[in-house]
Amino acid sequence: MSKEEHEIQHEEFDYSASFEFDKEIDNNTVISLSILGICPKIKLSLYSFNFAECPSYDHRDIQFEIENRNEELPIEFSFERISSFMVTPNKSFLKPLENCELVASFCPKNLGNFNIDLHLFLFKGQYKIPLKFSGTCNTIMEKMKKNRGLESLPESFIEEKKFLQDDNVSDVLPLKSKKIKERMLLSWQSLAGSRELIEDIYKQFSDKYFLSANPEEMIYKEINKKVYNDYMKSSRFDRNNQLQQKKLNDKMLELNEKLKELGLIHPERYANDQSDDEMKGKNKYDAPIDQEFFFGLRQAGDNDPKLGLPETKDNLYVIKPIAQYEPLSVTQSLSFQPDPNAPLKKKYPAEAKSHKEIRDSTAELTGEMLQKIFAGPKIIDFGMVFVKSTSVKTFTVRNDLRTAIMVKLEVNYEELKKSYSKPQVIPPGEIATFDIALNSHRTEEFRGTIKYIINNKYTFEFLVTGLIELVTLEPEFTSLKFAFDDNNDMEVAHKIWIKNKGNSQGHFRWYLAENKVFSVEPKEGDIPAFGKLEAKIIYKPSVTAAGKNEEEKLIMKVDDGFEQMIKCSGFAPDSKCIFVENSLDLGEIPVCEVREEHIQIKNSFRHPTVFRVQTENLPPFTKVIPEQERLGSEETKYLKVIFLFEIGVIFFLKLEDFPKK
Repeated sequence: MSKEEHEIQHEEFDYSASFEFDKEIDNNTVISLSILGICPKIKLSLYSFNFAECPSYDHRDIQFEIENRNEELPIEFSFERISSFMVTPNKSFLKPLENCELVASFCPKNLGNFNIDLHLFLFKGQYKIPLKFSGTCNTIMEKMKKNRGLESLPESFIEEKKFLQDDNVSDVLPLKSKKIKERMLLSWQSLAGSRELIEDIYKQFSDKYFLSANPEEMIYKEINKKVYNDYMKSSRFDRNNQLQQKKLNDKMLELNEKLKELGLIHPERYANDQSDDEMKGKNKYDAPIDQEFFFGLRQAGDNDPKLGLPETKDNLYVIKPIAQYEPLSVTQSLSFQPDPNAPLKKKYPAEAKSHKEIRDSTAELTGEMLQKIFAGPKIIDFGMVFVKSTSVKTFTVRNDLRTAIMVKLEVNYEELKKSYSKPQVIPPGEIATFDIALNSHRTEEFRGTIKYIINNKYTFEFLVTGLIELVTLEPEFTSLKFAFDDNNDMEVAHKIWIKNKGNSQGHFRWYLAENKVFSVEPKEGDIPAFGKLEAKIIYKPSVTAAGKNEEEKLIMKVDDGFEQMIKCSGFAPDSKCIFVENSLDLGEIPVCEVREEHIQIKNSFRHPTVFRVQTENLPPFTKVIPEQERLGSEETKYLKVIFLFEIGVIFFLKLEDFPKK
């Protein structure tokens, strides 16, 4: 794309608007309007995507960025949906100067070579930008079974990304790229000098260089960088050696000059570089002598080696004596985080059985040894507990000593009398649990302490709190309104949830009025702790309820708890259905012969209504179809009356107006 195409194209539009007032031409007002229309400007980090080789039912991913270069206007973009290729997120919105990371994926389902243009749409297709997508699928991989259903987790719906820039890119390197790599090894062998050296250089490169558009250029740059680095290292090494050698030569020259001044060496001999064999009368020393210090070339203390003191890693104080016991690590104490809601475990014996256990459970413990015994939690909060119910939590003791210990609880409260207070002999390195049970027959805010004793000598305490309240079952609503719609039913129902927020099961029962128009199903039941139950409240209007509001208070009584009340109100519209014929004459009907007759029923009001035949008041051997039906405004329908008599009978059937809904 050329530089001119990257620049923002714009076009100006000029308009003039004339406003007339009371059709007077002289008072016209002209307003000039100018609009500048510009094209969107975006930047993509990649325009061509080569996914190399990918097996079927697998995927490969490439990450890239899109940026909105406009400083004032936002951009809305989306990607075309094409088989085997996809971009996530498929569509989004970019604010001015905002960028977004995208992931392009290659998910082949068939074998073959894929080379296609995937379009990037701006502003719902007003602008199209083609992107090159290519990939190869030469192998068939077994389709992996995904975890779905009740056992699935949120992580089961997230696929692991396989980016080509990762270390596993060599596994998907296509055969063509491998051939390019081999050809590069031969072509650049002359530059490095030997094939072994060029292969060592290639080991440092990732195979992603061979997936690029110009692999030769990429490798050439890397080899040049390697050669340049080696040259810089060797130059720096030679330069340092020359500097050290110059310093040594200067020192030797200065030392010889000092010897000449003291007369310890003849100038001619120094000039002729006399050998050591000719210096036969001179003193020789078995140990080396610091000649610079001996001749006064430097003062004492100059350039002496500085001995560093050892760094202090641990404090001098340790929790445990080093000679007798290992110190207590910080992570060991932090790792003890007891859970009061943990499941109950098997209890250890209450008495020591072996001689070693008897000796250990009665031994005296030092302060260092007591710090190896962990107990908790220090505060056990039961929260809300119903009266006459029992809530159980766990108190945990962990023994990190090398000897066994005996631990028992001392409970002095009536509310905690059901707790497990028997002693337990805890082996070394084991964990014991004690059941703390809270039960009360009155409402109160309980707060008390429990003592736990180690080896019958060392006493400690922890706090127990709880709020004892009456049983509380809360319905979802405290008031309900019932109204009829256009369904074919003579009653209306609402479903509600009754919730139990306490620690124990709650029992309830409903108390209803005698002439009830509201009913509840079920009338009584049990709700488990922290659970809920669905109930249905039904409104069936009375005979005299047409055009009136009916109200009732439904009372739910709870055992050992507060009663709850729901205020219900219902409205039944005024309606009336009449028979067109007031009587139906059947005449004589032979026994065991089926006789069918039809009668008309009419809705006399201008709004829809529903009627129901009172089958309990019909004569024997008589059936009416349909028994219940909906009638529109002033609508008339036929009812089929079927008679089948097995014995002779005489009866009179009087058709009356149906009662109002």
